[in-house]
Amino acid sequence: MLVVLAVAVVVMAHVVPAGADNITMWDGYGPLGLGPGGEWAEVEPDCFPGWGWDLIGVAATAPAEPGDPWQITFAGGYNFAAGNGDIESGDIFLAFSEDGPLDNPGDSGSWGYDMVLDMDWSGDMPSGSPIPFNIIDISSDLVDLLLVGESINHPWADPYRWSSGGTVVGSGSASFQVYDNAAELEAAFPGDFEGANSLIGDVTLYTLSFEFSPQEDSVLWTHFTMECGNDILLGRTEFPAVPEPSTISLLFMGCLGLVLRKRPRV
Repeated sequence: MLVVLAVAVVVMAHVVPAGADNITMWDGYGPLGLGPGGEWAEVEPDCFPGWGWDLIGVAATAPAEPGDPWQITFAGGYNFAAGNGDIESGDIFLAFSEDGPLDNPGDSGSWGYDMVLDMDWSGDMPSGSPIPFNIIDISSDLVDLLLVGESINHPWADPYRWSSGGTVVGSGSASFQVYDNAAELEAAFPGDFEGANSLIGDVTLYTLSFEFSPQEDSVLWTHFTMECGNDILLGRTEFPAVPEPSTISLLFMGCLGLVLRKRPRV
């Protein structure tokens, strides 16, 4: 719980990250992906031209200063704020265990997720708009989650939205951004969404970003999909332990001792 409570005090403002890791996992569907596992900058079948139903990838951006929040960013041709037609956007689900949603393939309960960012979608918004959300702990209480339906072939597609249950533990805000084409997206996130430009070209793209303060030596799973489950963004990343200053000093002294031992005697 302490991991996500840090998000509660953050009102997300758009920042241009210095670089990020591709944490997107392949959803097992669609052959055109450019990245690892075929998912990064992947275009789902029947999503082109237009890319209005397609999701590109999810990235985790490290902070410039140790101890500051990380930035998690979802990108796609799907309009996160407005949805597409009468198909609404979903919530963001988070898991912190080693196997996350793989622990619960989807027959009941929270589907392996520990928390959900219950997004307050208010229709189409201009670029730079904040999207408020409540942070709900769904790890222990009985919860009711909305599912995408039996016709979807994606592994781990469900759930797409929170309905009821769990405990509200905080609130926050995500940043919604609009880009005129894939080149603008790549310029705003250097190296993060590489391949989107060559594959997608001049179509409007969108990002949704929120800040996350992890515990050291921890795991984060992220999940997003729309109501129809046409495409999903499932991400996983690990946050390594950072040595304490005293540990760093001991390591330095140990290395210094090795150097001194190797000096030849005169």
